[in-house]
Amino acid sequence: MKVLHILDQVNRGGTETLVLDICRNAKINNLDLVFITCGKGDLFDEFKNSGVKFYYLPRKYPLDLNVIKELRKIIKEEEIKIIHTHVDVSLVHAILSSLGTKCKVVQTIHGFSDRKSPKGKFDLRCYLIHLIGSYILPVTFTVSDYLRNELIKQGFNKNRLKMLYNGIDFNKYQGCQAKKNRNENLFVFGMVGNFNHVRNHRVLLEAFKKLIDEGYNVYLKLAGKGELLESMQKYALTFGIKDKVEFLGSVSDISKFLSEIDCFVYSSRSDTFGLAVVEALYAGLPVIVSNNGPFPEITNNGKYAILFEANNVNSLYIKMKEIIANNNEYDIIKLDKIREIINNSFSINNHIKQLKLEYSKIFY
Repeated sequence: MKVLHILDQVNRGGTETLVLDICRNAKINNLDLVFITCGKGDLFDEFKNSGVKFYYLPRKYPLDLNVIKELRKIIKEEEIKIIHTHVDVSLVHAILSSLGTKCKVVQTIHGFSDRKSPKGKFDLRCYLIHLIGSYILPVTFTVSDYLRNELIKQGFNKNRLKMLYNGIDFNKYQGCQAKKNRNENLFVFGMVGNFNHVRNHRVLLEAFKKLIDEGYNVYLKLAGKGELLESMQKYALTFGIKDKVEFLGSVSDISKFLSEIDCFVYSSRSDTFGLAVVEALYAGLPVIVSNNGPFPEITNNGKYAILFEANNVNSLYIKMKEIIANNNEYDIIKLDKIREIINNSFSINNHIKQLKLEYSKIFY
């Protein structure tokens, strides 16, 4: 059974990383896979060299008839049985291009798809996506139980929803180990995440400033880009901590980044999965994450990480202080056990195995 995965662009992000890892591991997992992108981005060359058949169909318009035509041609020539989409615009093009063929379309929802706009008004686009997912597609995957439950609350047909955790290619992190001999004179916190309102970097910067004000010798590394990057840089300057905070931009070698910090902090007020959190746990790092969204779910209600009250500067500050105080006594054996659990729960091979099972259910 030949499957096609399609993305609208290939900039660095959680969704794109997942699909790239699927492409790279398709052959060893006997998944006959074709990949299409309708836009370029940071990961374009990596997808092109990922080991699966690659197509680039540039999209010029919100609804591009040429993309539909070319995609339909590929479906027939490659004898595609399933198109797996990951964003709304690709979903629409996939459905239209597959009309009249035996090809089935499925989707993964990686983020929220509320039928109301942020202003509370009816959103026709999101309403149509709910209708398509609830009554047309054979299955819609969600990346956590938290997201699945939220979609059901919004009126999504629960019988068409299937939870499947994102998979991670942990082979990329084989050389990544938490610092075993930490520098007692400096404690380094770090976070990976694009700068937007949900990631809540300001809360982290304010909590970090409180540590500086108390005389702690600490340092903060922030990896990511986004619309609020410049604002956060200005906050660091305003708070008087600019020399203690390093803004690294987009980081391709996450393994190296994680090996250079003592504790991973994820200040995001919510999420739908938390790829960066899982990566940090696998690296064997102490992790501080908010008690909201999917984080209690993926950390086993805080057994694998330290939970702080979401959007609460003082709560985060206290947890960061506790980590520093327990620096030398932190249970490395426990961290290694967590690493093993994370590997078993979130590996890319397990993800692909479950995908193949769900694909087969559609046809057999």
